[in-house]
Amino acid sequence: MPIPATSDREYYHGDRHFEYWLSGIDDCLKIQAACPEVPLTGARLLDFGGATGRVSRHFYLQGTLSEVTLCDVDINNLAWVLEHFPSDFGAFKNSWVPSLPLPSEHLDVVIAFSVFTHMNEYELAWLYELRRVLRPGGVLYVTVQNDETWKILRSTVLYDRVKDFESFRVAWEEGRELVDRLVVEYSDEVVHNCGTFHPNAYVRRVWGRVFTIVDIRPLRHAFQSAVVLRKDA
Repeated sequence: MPIPATSDREYYHGDRHFEYWLSGIDDCLKIQAACPEVPLTGARLLDFGGATGRVSRHFYLQGTLSEVTLCDVDINNLAWVLEHFPSDFGAFKNSWVPSLPLPSEHLDVVIAFSVFTHMNEYELAWLYELRRVLRPGGVLYVTVQNDETWKILRSTVLYDRVKDFESFRVAWEEGRELVDRLVVEYSDEVVHNCGTFHPNAYVRRVWGRVFTIVDIRPLRHAFQSAVVLRKDA
C-alpha cells in the first residue's frame, strides 16, 4: 500500500511523506481511543470522504476488521485507491447528493475527516443517511471546525482562505464567539466550495436530533475538533 504522491492526497503534508503516514496512524489510534465500546474485531468500517486512504489504510493493515471501505466524491482519488490498494479494500465514488449504495444497519463505524467542514445544504440529509447505514450502537467519528477552532483561527491557514469574504467578516471580530453555524462560500464548484463552522451548541442541538452526542474532543485533527456520535436503537 504505497504512499500517494502529494498531488494524489489533496496536498496533505506537502512533500513530508513520512509525516503523512504518521498523521494517518495517529488519527486511527485517536478513533480507537474515542470508541472503546465498539469491538473492532470483525467490524465493518466506512471512511466517508476518505480521499486516498490516509486513515483507513491503517485500519485495514491491522487485519482485525472484516470490512474496510472508502468512498469519495473525487473520481481521481477513487482511481488511485483502485490501482494501488488490495482488491479486498472496498472503494466507490459517492455523489454529493446524500445516498450510499450500502444496506441499512451494515456498518459498525463511519469516519469522516474534513468532510462536514466543506458541507452546506445537505448536512442533515447526510447525517441521516449515515445513520441509516450504521447498526444500532454504531459510531460516527466526524471532524468539525468548532468553538476551539474559532479561538485560534487567526493562527491557521484557514483564516487566510476565508478572511476576505463578507459572510465571514460579518461574523468575525477579535474575541467574538462563534454563535451559530457559519458557512463561508469561496468557490463556485459543486463540492469543496465552502468552509463550514459548527459551534458546539449547534452540534448538540441539531446533530443531537439524529445521533446521541457521545463527546466533542477539542483540536484532535490539527485545528479541527472531533465529534463522536452514536446511533442508539
